[in-house]
Amino acid sequence: MKRASQAAAIPMRLFATGVLILVLIVHWPALFFFFSADDLVHLQQAAGIIPTPHLPWRILSQVVYFRAMFALVGPWPLAFMAVNMALHVTNAVLVLRLTTRAGVSAANAILAALLFSVAPLLVIVIGHAVIINDIAALTLTLLALQLMSSSRSRAFALGVVAYAAALLCKEVILLMPLLVMWPGLTQERRHPREMLPVVLLMMLAATALFIGRYVGWAPSGAAYEFSAFAPFGNLMTYTAWFLRLDDDLPDLVRSMSPVAWRLGLPALVICCSAAVLSTRERPAITLGLAWWLLGLAPVLLLKNSAYPHYAYVGLPGLALAAAGTLSALARIAYRPFAGTRGPASPDTGKAGVVAVIVLVICYAAVSRGLVMKRVTARVPGIDLPLDPQLRSMVVAGRAVTSLARYPLPEHARLAIFSPPGQGRVFGARSGHEYERAFGRGYDLQRAALSDGRALRVFFPQIDDVAYVDHWSKELRGYVMATRLQTGEIVAYGSDLGSQVKLAQHFANTGAELSARGYLDSLISQYPSDSALWAARRSLP
Repeated sequence: MKRASQAAAIPMRLFATGVLILVLIVHWPALFFFFSADDLVHLQQAAGIIPTPHLPWRILSQVVYFRAMFALVGPWPLAFMAVNMALHVTNAVLVLRLTTRAGVSAANAILAALLFSVAPLLVIVIGHAVIINDIAALTLTLLALQLMSSSRSRAFALGVVAYAAALLCKEVILLMPLLVMWPGLTQERRHPREMLPVVLLMMLAATALFIGRYVGWAPSGAAYEFSAFAPFGNLMTYTAWFLRLDDDLPDLVRSMSPVAWRLGLPALVICCSAAVLSTRERPAITLGLAWWLLGLAPVLLLKNSAYPHYAYVGLPGLALAAAGTLSALARIAYRPFAGTRGPASPDTGKAGVVAVIVLVICYAAVSRGLVMKRVTARVPGIDLPLDPQLRSMVVAGRAVTSLARYPLPEHARLAIFSPPGQGRVFGARSGHEYERAFGRGYDLQRAALSDGRALRVFFPQIDDVAYVDHWSKELRGYVMATRLQTGEIVAYGSDLGSQVKLAQHFANTGAELSARGYLDSLISQYPSDSALWAARRSLP
């Protein structure tokens, strides 16, 4: 009854409004991100451009959701990011409800939910359409945990259904139902037989996932390779990423960090020590650490990749452990003065409320500063984001918005002419660009746009897109275009006059060799065209 009254005493509408305001202040740039390469793949599937894999994994979030959104709003990135943000705010409210139900003090629960909601790294999670996988999976898992913690059998059954739906969004929540066994979370002690459906579903999903990754029936490949030596490094990496408030891009290299233990290990040791020393804050800290480990467990074995969204499901746990640890440290520091005012002094409670408010405001201000630095950081010497994820979004967005300036005919075929050497390669650690020969380097725009195919999502009148480095007779009738170094596409047309303008563009930008080769290819097909010969003679 105490826990129920405590939860009821917190005005949820007021709290939800406050979370929404803070999230908008900190993460508002995420609303205006463009689609990533992964997002565009699922949009192509939703538009019927490429086939959709017939597998159950992530079917609710990557198939059903994308098709529904595409039918309702089309390829409008703001709508997708707004859904992510709305669900993230919902998750913060559900975290508060669940933690207060588990016996965590209102101050710790509120602080944890707010720390989770405005964590600076989450801007790249909220602003990434396909990460609806993790966000929706956490929403359904939190609902499942609340339903499973009820004493009513019907609510428990609905909780199992919600857990199954969460698994169909993202398998990272696989072990989260084990939190139902946490002391104090359920209203009354459950018989082990009641948990049998959940345990069986968990074992079935784990077995299917493990086997599926080896036979190609589940997410697999180099990014999902396991290593028995990876868990410690990954745990330290994710812990350090979310605790660092001095670096706007701690995840610039998307793999485990060999030095992350210098911050991650002391932080976890401090949390454990605070739980031992403070009986009052122990439930919050231990529940938070258990949540953090269970949420991370499915990705700790991955040896080749680490991403902020992998830790999204477990992050409320780390925030709860941090909130409990801060409260414990404050309580320990206050003990020498407790005798003069009394442990139940009204001033103590007021001071605690003021401390939480000040801490949240300061954290939100720091988070906002880190977010703004992240989105404005640029590759040295060029106007492209330093963050690799944002870089692909910006390049794809510039390609789409620039192409929209040109009227394309129905059933258009588009050829994007790229002179040799235009492929771009950036160092993951430094962000510096490296020179590579064309065809060997990483072509950022082609990768972001699925070799140009993703343009058809936004321009249904396009039947085909091809990247070429020379002209040939097979390109007759194609609308010829080129792209700038920063990602914009410049379209010219399909007639010979447009071809001449394209060649002149290369000559004016210093690519005389490409201009000559392009015109020579045209002259071999149209040897009697005087305009082509005149343009060729005008070149140095």
